[in-house]
Amino acid sequence: MKMISKKTLSRPFGYSSLMLTLLAMEFIGPLIVNSDLEGLVLGVLVVMVAGSTIYAAGDSHFRRILLVLLALALACSHILRSVIGGAPWDMAYDVIGALMFTYVSLLLLSKILSVRSDVSGELIAGAVAVYLLLGMIFAFLFGLVEAVSPGSFLDAHSQAPNFHYYSMVTLTTLGYGDIVPVTPLARGLGSFEAVLGQLYLTVLVARLVGMHISVGMAGKSD
Repeated sequence: MKMISKKTLSRPFGYSSLMLTLLAMEFIGPLIVNSDLEGLVLGVLVVMVAGSTIYAAGDSHFRRILLVLLALALACSHILRSVIGGAPWDMAYDVIGALMFTYVSLLLLSKILSVRSDVSGELIAGAVAVYLLLGMIFAFLFGLVEAVSPGSFLDAHSQAPNFHYYSMVTLTTLGYGDIVPVTPLARGLGSFEAVLGQLYLTVLVARLVGMHISVGMAGKSD
């Protein structure tokens, strides 16, 4: 039986659990937009994702402490923006969220790129999780742009654009067109996310899947 490198899997099912919580957030998030429970449910989802990132990426004492501090700051800023409101708390929430999930993405990517063999299904789940994290990072960045410059995005159905939904639609280049960027910064950020998402899928995820298939075929031939 082949041993899996510790660099590949720091904790059992860490990558797959992170992927599943991110998928849950992307599915449930749009369902509660503009509802009375939006703030509460979104807070619970953010805490779940933060907990999964700590489990998946916190493989050292320093990283765990840093991630816990970032998660606490993110939760506090979410509570304050929900209770007090206002652009400053919106910006604080978006900046902390973007920093936290960018840090987690870089940690996971460094592990994924270090693997040259033993590409497991769990590692592929990690690569998918990073792809979903890209969507979250850009959702926070879009929210920050809107907080700094209100009216940067127009929503055909609501006065408050759902940036998590818009980010995933942009990342996958689906482009329904119900939320439209109208300022140069908003358009540039959206274009960058669309290009980055396609490059990530075609270069990294396709490479990992190809390596996984090759290892499997080599094992059968042995």
